[in-house]
Amino acid sequence: TTFAAEIALLSRNVEIHSDNQDDSRPSEVPAARQGGYVQVTHTPTVQQKFSGVELRYMGQDKNADRFPLHLHQCRDSRSLIEKNTVRDSYSRGIVVQGTDNTTISENVAYKTRGNTFVLVDGTETDNLFYKNLGALTLGTGDWWWHGNRVA
Repeated sequence: TTFAAEIALLSRNVEIHSDNQDDSRPSEVPAARQGGYVQVTHTPTVQQKFSGVELRYMGQDKNADRFPLHLHQCRDSRSLIEKNTVRDSYSRGIVVQGTDNTTISENVAYKTRGNTFVLVDGTETDNLFYKNLGALTLGTGDWWWHGNRVA
């Protein structure tokens, strides 16, 4: 019998992480699942390159637009998000919102809460998601199902 497996390196030489590393508390505790976030916002025609970075214990549960890596309303950015790791995330993974012509490639998301690689508005065009791997995606908690929608 032959088995196929995906193997991914989770660590990177450059790490951005939150000091809040306790995921065991219930999400109702105010400080629970509150990490840092990286947001590139309103930079039309400015090309961004985010490569080879580990984002750990990032994102903020129950807070809209507070994701580990978020391209927000950048429009025609022609950006490149590649070879990054998002792990132990408190809210999603790599989020593209109102941003076009971006390549998201060869990223790994492991043990994230909520959607891993996301287009938000449905108006985004010409974005390429290529060779990304998401594994062990966790639920966001039952608050999600009671009308409290993130993003």
